[in-house]
Amino acid sequence: EEVAQVVERDWQFIGWAQDDYALFDTDSGVVVLDFKAAQKRVWYARLLASYENRTVESQKLLLPLPVEFDPVSSAMLTDNAELLEAYGLEVAPFGRNFFRIEAVPSWLPEKEAEAYLGEWVDLLRNGSISDKKAGATQELLAKHAVHNIVRGASTPGETELDELLDSLFQTNNPLADPDGRPTFIEIAKSELNRRFHKK
Repeated sequence: EEVAQVVERDWQFIGWAQDDYALFDTDSGVVVLDFKAAQKRVWYARLLASYENRTVESQKLLLPLPVEFDPVSSAMLTDNAELLEAYGLEVAPFGRNFFRIEAVPSWLPEKEAEAYLGEWVDLLRNGSISDKKAGATQELLAKHAVHNIVRGASTPGETELDELLDSLFQTNNPLADPDGRPTFIEIAKSELNRRFHKK
């Protein structure tokens, strides 16, 4: 479970490097933030909370999207319709092996609905998710979701970046994204001085 914590920061934004990295000056050195890794951690915390509290937001599609699956996948979808709906994905039968996607999680663009349902089918077929192992299912789905959410993320403005940092430091692990990669690194002033041969 994600637990909020209070962390004091003295970071002063100074610019961007290599598109993905925000640079900050601090009292003790320089911080390099991978903003996409930070977004993954923040979204992962939000999604887990919504899954655990059963407050997943979904959006109805203006035009339900017809999709077709093979008989085995169709049976999987039919048997797990309530599970899908609990995670914001509403799928209704529409003839033999045909379905209509009627609603998707609020974070998912409509154009990605069919691909996302396909991911669900793959996970169901290989036994990675089920209603019998809620914790593992929630964590796996949250990880899949954050990769989709952050994939096309645009560079945030300075105000958005500050809000991202506030949210990051309210998660239970602001130091790493859900896959364990660092969200930021700090280069101490002493290390900078050593590299530039300063005393």
